[in-house]
Amino acid sequence: MKKRKYYKCVLWCDPAGENEHMRDNLESIINDELKVNKIGYKIKILLTLEFPKESFDILFFDYGGLSVYNNTEFRDGCKNLLKHAEDHPSKFYVLWSSVTQWAIEDMLEWTGKDKPANLLYELEELYPYLIHEWNLKWDT
Repeated sequence: MKKRKYYKCVLWCDPAGENEHMRDNLESIINDELKVNKIGYKIKILLTLEFPKESFDILFFDYGGLSVYNNTEFRDGCKNLLKHAEDHPSKFYVLWSSVTQWAIEDMLEWTGKDKPANLLYELEELYPYLIHEWNLKWDT
């Protein structure tokens, strides 16, 4: 069987930000880390302003700064993200801002739930998986 040599990555963010710049920066940071660790592949990240309808392996989530912290849409997005992470333990969900992390932590505290293991607060938590398991994960 032919191995797939990429991860399907999506950046879900609010419509008010500098989203293309954020996506390009995120891609650059990750690809630099992959290059340093001699991984022969690069990632590409699809940008979306709503919860992705397409399949993905890694979802990066950044929904704005303090101006949207109490926004119903933002809270609903956090709820959807947590539910999706719980229902899909083989996918990764990486929070890409401190405000988003604080909102998720508040949501977890409010609901009394534990943080899903596949929900990562720091990009660096994703690197060991990308680097050490890149060639083991994809058999199809």
